[in-house]
Amino acid sequence: MADLNDILVEGQPIPVIPLRDWLQERADEIDDNSLAIATGTIAALIDTRVYATQAALFADLVPADGLHALVTEDPDPLKNGLYRKHGATATGNWGTGPLDIFASAAAALVQPLAQSAEDWAAAAAASALAAAASAVEADISASAADGSATAAAASATAAAASETAAEVSAAAADTSAITAADSEAAANIRAVAADASASAAEASETAADASANAAASAAAAVDLALSVLPTAAGAFATLDEAITAAGVGGVLVLQPGVTYTLDHSIRTLEGQQIVGYGATLKRCDQIVTTTTTAIVLGTTNQVTLTDASAFMVGMQVAFAQQGVARSALVFLDTLSDIHTITDKDGDTITLDRAVGCNIDIGGTCFLTFMQLTLSDGASVEGLTFDGNRDNFAFARWEVLGEVASISTGANQSVSACTFLNAPGEGIIAQGNNMSILNNRFDTLGGNGIHLSSVVEAVISGNKATNGNIDIAVGHSDGFISFSNGNSRIVVTGNLADTFIAGVGAINDSDSDVTVTDNDFRNMYCFGIEGGGSAYNLIIARNRIDGVAGDITKRPDAPYYGGIVFIALSAANYSVGGNAVTNVASGQVAFAISMQPGSKNLKVFDNSFGGNAVLSAFYDSEFVRNTVEGKLSVWRSVRTKVNENIIRATAPAFGIDMYGSVNQEDIEIENNKVTGGSYGINFSTDALSYRSISCRGNKLYNQTKRGINFAASAATINGFTIDSNAIIVGPDADTDFLGIVVANNLLSVNRNTISNALAASARVGIYLSGASTPALVAAGNEVRGAWGHTILLTANAGAIGLNNVLQTKDVSVPTGNNFSGTVII
Repeated sequence: MADLNDILVEGQPIPVIPLRDWLQERADEIDDNSLAIATGTIAALIDTRVYATQAALFADLVPADGLHALVTEDPDPLKNGLYRKHGATATGNWGTGPLDIFASAAAALVQPLAQSAEDWAAAAAASALAAAASAVEADISASAADGSATAAAASATAAAASETAAEVSAAAADTSAITAADSEAAANIRAVAADASASAAEASETAADASANAAASAAAAVDLALSVLPTAAGAFATLDEAITAAGVGGVLVLQPGVTYTLDHSIRTLEGQQIVGYGATLKRCDQIVTTTTTAIVLGTTNQVTLTDASAFMVGMQVAFAQQGVARSALVFLDTLSDIHTITDKDGDTITLDRAVGCNIDIGGTCFLTFMQLTLSDGASVEGLTFDGNRDNFAFARWEVLGEVASISTGANQSVSACTFLNAPGEGIIAQGNNMSILNNRFDTLGGNGIHLSSVVEAVISGNKATNGNIDIAVGHSDGFISFSNGNSRIVVTGNLADTFIAGVGAINDSDSDVTVTDNDFRNMYCFGIEGGGSAYNLIIARNRIDGVAGDITKRPDAPYYGGIVFIALSAANYSVGGNAVTNVASGQVAFAISMQPGSKNLKVFDNSFGGNAVLSAFYDSEFVRNTVEGKLSVWRSVRTKVNENIIRATAPAFGIDMYGSVNQEDIEIENNKVTGGSYGINFSTDALSYRSISCRGNKLYNQTKRGINFAASAATINGFTIDSNAIIVGPDADTDFLGIVVANNLLSVNRNTISNALAASARVGIYLSGASTPALVAAGNEVRGAWGHTILLTANAGAIGLNNVLQTKDVSVPTGNNFSGTVII
């Protein structure tokens, strides 16, 4: 494999350092040969008058007028050369400097060589720039990162080779100007110069070819304006200097295998691209001490510490109020913002600005920073971030993250990066049009990705495990955490394991959020969670497996489980095609609650491996879902609960309309309910039931009752139990009741109740109300062996028409008005 210090010729690596040394040897040979020519040509002129220094020459006035002498070893090379005596013996002088004999001729001879060197350098530079432009157009990928570095190194080497060749030509020119004395010498010099020029041209061609070949093979963009990349040897003293050198819109490639240890945030320039395949940014060990002077809001920018010895100018710190638990700190009240140390005198540090909150004596001063801050249009790719969590314990999300994007920026991107051992957040995203793609997260104290007021973002292809380890970091929501005011966010194709949630806290005016095709496993509290004033949400085709195993990570939530949205107050929510499995005992697969005025929630085609709760359900639908447990509906208004499959386990109910609330304008239609103690239960605690349609449902193998509406004081208007099919299964108790109605103003029509078990005390339809003159039971069929097919309460006044009963007639018809009964 070619080294970074190689160039490629026809695909074969040629070491650049030996090439440079060879060129320098040719320059030395030119010097030596030219001196030999000069010595042989002017020996008759100087005889034995050779002086080491100009001072030694000037001290000797013995030679006669017109004689010549040579200075050869003066420390000032401009004083070496041929001199002529002016004046008689012991008088006169040697002039002020060496003679210009043959200088014009030598210059004329050397000019073509110098011009060749200049042309060579220009060509090499053009080749390098062309190669850079070609490389910038290439897509960056992990597999091409090494090629990127090779292209940059080859281009830099080409420039260095150009400089070396020019130096060879200049050396020849200098020697020629000093030593050329006759036409034969000029011819010899011309030959030497021609050889040097040919060597330079040959080296130029080789280096240019190598630059072009390397750039063509590279698939990573390299900004060749940054001619020397930061390396372990330190091409730049700091990464800050390297970023400055790369310039606005430039590309900075970090050296593979190098770990850059940071004690403050590195901030890109606008539009910069940081490429770091194989490179690592790592936090230094945290420094924590206490304050010995009080901090006054808006005034204090000098703070004396108990021990400031480890702090240095340029480091970044924050302050926390003493006596307040880290989990209870409040930003800009008991926790300051990040400040940069600009000066230090003993244990007193000077900050870049006044602190924004009051901190008493004894407060905590701690090193903290965002490792990399992305400016407008900036991006980072392929870089590893080591948060050094074991040595960075005092963490709060407000002042600690591995990557942060500025709130006023746009078009920032984080891709193919690795986040390890972060003490706080992985990425804190702000600004517009953010891309977070194909990153890996492993072991984080806080959230993986924290969105705050982001407008337009795509979060896709990321993999994460083991987050929200330290809930004292605060804002603990999950792998992807929504803060306030995010909109037009797409979260798709991510895989996360062991966080508080896969996606959490979609609330507080978050809008137009799409969460699709993600795989979330082993979440402590939730798969996907939110509520409040969020609106225009799509939650689709996500898989949530293993959830709510450690609810202490988020205490006091009303529900824990797969998909949970609480107190929705706006409109337009779609939850479809999701699968939730392995829910912890006592928790839910799905729970939602809505505030009055909230509307248009559609929950459809989901598979919920556990209980589901519709707690306050307005102008919405729950249709075609499978619930492996109980479906509870509390305060439902203008809603549909249709075509669902409910598989309940006794003693739970299948569908439970519960609570001391008004239940109005509800369809409970065409559901299939298997198991449970009751198939469908209407609570006796309700304040009212208005416009209720319980129709077309199929209920099988309940233990106690099929459809139950026991005695209630609720206001009833337009309540029908119609066309349902109830089939007694093997788990039915011997006192099973098919339909129980104890209230007036209901219609029980066209239902079919079937029993294939042996005769017992079971009852097909039980109208148990004491006074039900407006209760109508018509067109029902009760088949099989029953203790009672239809059982009435004497003198209740119930009305029955055209019912079909097998073997047994209506029981206790006294005081009720039944007619048209058919016994089969």
